[in-house]
Amino acid sequence: MSISYIRISFGDFISGHLPRPRHATFPSYGSLMKKIFFPALIFLFLLLPPCWAETYENWIARCRSYKDVAEWLNENFLYDLNGTRKGANPGRYNRRFVKIKDIQETFQCKTGMSAEAAVFTKHSLNRINPNYRAEIIYLLAENSSAHYVCGFHLGGKLFIMDYGSPYENMIGTHGPFDNLDEYVQKFYLKYHPLHLKLQSYNTGWPPSHSWKHR
Repeated sequence: MSISYIRISFGDFISGHLPRPRHATFPSYGSLMKKIFFPALIFLFLLLPPCWAETYENWIARCRSYKDVAEWLNENFLYDLNGTRKGANPGRYNRRFVKIKDIQETFQCKTGMSAEAAVFTKHSLNRINPNYRAEIIYLLAENSSAHYVCGFHLGGKLFIMDYGSPYENMIGTHGPFDNLDEYVQKFYLKYHPLHLKLQSYNTGWPPSHSWKHR
């Protein structure tokens, strides 16, 4: 787009010698959009969190049973192999605290170790239905880091949700079992590719959970 303009002096006007119009050129609308509007829009898009982003609270409000939690974990949660190498079993004389992500962070990043998966599952199940009585379960083999799953109760039976395993055949919701011993003997030790026996297992966290987990 351009605008013509002329500058006329009093002498030119009297003499009749009028100057030829000159043209001042302004940027076109399309050029302005490319140079100013679009970069500003991209900056705002990167700066502000998207309004359509799913939140944990919105998601959990729609859940109706343990199946909804299992579906989300199965489709979204990835086992963090790198986290295992950095944090697992640093040694008896070099203990250090390995921070476990909270449920909000786990929901957003969708990755973690077995402890994150178990904590996320326990919290979510108890939010959906306190009668599940979901709880953390640790499984500790000799010369290995503890593995964590979530146990919950349904119809008087024990079910185990394990979505924080590096082994595909161990991932899923398993049960029903009469008790934890049955799960360990008839499923965990039977199908785990490495563990032939466990040093200990129980509900809750092992005494050294702050430094020995995966």
